Amino acid sequence: VESTKLLVIAIFVFGFKIQKNATADTKTGTNGQAFSVLCSVYSALNQEPKVDTLQAEISKYASDIGALNMSAAPEDFANKFKPGDGKDKATDPARPKQAGPEQDTWDLYYDFWKTSATALADMTKYGTGLSLRNAAPSTKQKLKYLAELAYKATKSDKIGAAAKAKGEFTAARNAAIYGGQPSSEVAPPSDGNDRKDECGGTSGNVGTVSGKTLRHDMLCVCAKSSDGNSVGDVCHPDFTMPGGVSHWSTATAGKQIFEQLVKLCTPLTADHKTSGRDVTSAVTALLALISKPQGSGEDKFFVLGQLQGTGGGGCTGTSAATAGMCVQYRGGSSANQKKPKIEWLTQATTAASKLDAIVAANQEARELLNELATLNHTAHAIAEAGQTSATKAQNTPSKPDEKVQKEACTQHKNNKTACTDAKCIWKGKDGTSETEGECKPKDGEGQTNTAAGAEGTEKEGAASTGCPRHSNNKEACLAEKTGDKQNCAWRKGKDDEPEPEKEMCRNCSFL
Repeated sequence: VESTKLLVIAIFVFGFKIQKNATADTKTGTNGQAFSVLCSVYSALNQEPKVDTLQAEISKYASDIGALNMSAAPEDFANKFKPGDGKDKATDPARPKQAGPEQDTWDLYYDFWKTSATALADMTKYGTGLSLRNAAPSTKQKLKYLAELAYKATKSDKIGAAAKAKGEFTAARNAAIYGGQPSSEVAPPSDGNDRKDECGGTSGNVGTVSGKTLRHDMLCVCAKSSDGNSVGDVCHPDFTMPGGVSHWSTATAGKQIFEQLVKLCTPLTADHKTSGRDVTSAVTALLALISKPQGSGEDKFFVLGQLQGTGGGGCTGTSAATAGMCVQYRGGSSANQKKPKIEWLTQATTAASKLDAIVAANQEARELLNELATLNHTAHAIAEAGQTSATKAQNTPSKPDEKVQKEACTQHKNNKTACTDAKCIWKGKDGTSETEGECKPKDGEGQTNTAAGAEGTEKEGAASTGCPRHSNNKEACLAEKTGDKQNCAWRKGKDDEPEPEKEMCRNCSFL
């Protein structure tokens, strides 16, 4: 009985050993998992990251701020940058002749000044322009400061950083997948019937193309060889060879087979957010898959695709007792070489970092645009306030010097007509003389110093009480009553009233 038990155990163990070492034949879809992880890396690398193109918006805000500053500039300076004058930085006659700080400043800011002048002309054309030449010095200084900030923003590295990172991503992506440009071809195996020299031989180590590019690896795992036992659809049941191609026999055939294979890879969705994590996650899945030993002796390390039996025959590109359709990545047999050697992973890692750089650069460019929008709003607020103050100052007559006015009137003490023509008040001797009397400045009731403006609108310096406040509004003048009593009259003035020949609202007490 004991012997029978031992025999049964021995048979079980032997049978288990045989089952463990047995490897199924290579057939349709056998390398589906290997193909899937390579597809994931390919799709992650093949995405087209979005670059926010904000140059035009940033330039528009900057030139708008520059236009406000230009409107406050001295006329002789602004005239140097008239739009459409055909001048340029180097040939403009106004350019300082001598090399030095002035010429350097001209060369540095010329294009910005020119676009600012053009923007000001456009603003004026559409009725949104301002004239700030008479604005307060503080207003001009603020606009000059904001224009300097706007100019510097247009030269910021943040504007082109995303596009630069995309260019670097594209170069790294193409190097990882193709080893160059996508249009390049891929050299075929030296032996169309057996590609172990290229994809990994009997030593279990890398072949001449193993890990060089993702395309090489996918062809090692999936492309049919000229051997009759090679399986054309080993990576995907829907795969069919390109027209006119039977196996990986030429450089052109290799390129066409790869292009046909990646059509079966699932692309990232159109609304997918750019991230380097897509690449790193796909690479991690690949490394996890090749970490499991293959071969009946479990001594074939870092192999992608299937090795049959012991795996001692290498990755020949066909279904055979000890070979298979695969790629071997082990760097060598010595202690320091027993690790995967996949050269294209370096470029894939670079590509992943550039994807993240694009996202960060887009964000920084967007923040720069928002900062300029705020500067633009601030500049317009300062400009509009400055123009209001300048206009107010222009329309408010200055108060004449009392001493000068008194002297001007006194000299007409012997001539009533000359006195009133000088806008002074005549007080004749005995109340009747036109050649003897006093000629005095108008400083009493009735003096309004009214600024030019719309009828009935009270201006700064205008009389705000009594009948003179209705100076040019006849209807309001006659409506001024206390009960039934008329307070004001619409009449010409007396000799000692301002502008005696003009009809205006005057006090009834003068009647």
